[in-house]
Amino acid sequence: MVVKEMRDDEAVIAMVDANMQRETILPSEKAFAYKMKLEAMKHQGKASRQLVGKLETADLVGRSTDESGRQVQRYIRLTYLI
Repeated sequence: MVVKEMRDDEAVIAMVDANMQRETILPSEKAFAYKMKLEAMKHQGKASRQLVGKLETADLVGRSTDESGRQVQRYIRLTYLI
């Protein structure tokens, strides 16, 4: 077992990336995972500009799962419906 010291935001990103590797994941789980990762990236300062920054950050979130930034934003919108 390897223990690695991380900040909270880094741990959230690592956890989301690991969970997204699962074979079956519900759309609601994917939505909340994307939202958590996006918020963690914002706290780390990886979001650049306000207006375009959301799409750029969403693109970064979707890269690990081959989703477009637009699709990531659609998933995140699901979290407000539930």
